[in-house]
Amino acid sequence: MIEFHSDRLSLVFVWGFSLNFVPHIAGRDTETVAWHRTPNSANPDLRYSGLGRFCSGPTQPGATIPTHTTESSVRDGAELTRNLLLPKALAKLDSVRRLRDLGALFQEEERSTSHFFNFPQLALAYTFYLAKIGDQRARQYMSEWLENSGHMREETLQRITKLFEEAVNTPFNAVDRFRH
Repeated sequence: MIEFHSDRLSLVFVWGFSLNFVPHIAGRDTETVAWHRTPNSANPDLRYSGLGRFCSGPTQPGATIPTHTTESSVRDGAELTRNLLLPKALAKLDSVRRLRDLGALFQEEERSTSHFFNFPQLALAYTFYLAKIGDQRARQYMSEWLENSGHMREETLQRITKLFEEAVNTPFNAVDRFRH
């Protein structure tokens, strides 16, 4: 998926993968467990931008398009994004042809930080990915994810655990193709 997020003063160019077999938790108070199986409900599990890993810098040229300035400045920013970051985004998206190709991307993210489980959606996506490919590490990752999710409601954790067990019991065929 490719999208723009508004941060009031600019548009942030973001790209990544929304996996339809990974749930997400919506709402801080309600903690609704939801799927992102349609283009309208897409929610990036693996997210990239020109703002640096986990949006903490360094910022690449074209990462944002200013919207609070002149029309010319907005146009210049959009052209910079198109010329510098869109090719990177398309190359990253094109690097995944099969479901198993995602493994290297998840491992790259995990290696990039010692606090992988502090990014709950990313860690949850990797856990479900491991379950769906039949990797035995899935249960270990789920245990770690649950251990780091102490702030969530019990009903939410039970629902996620149930969905995880369903994923473990219905792994994908090794020849499944990834569609984006």
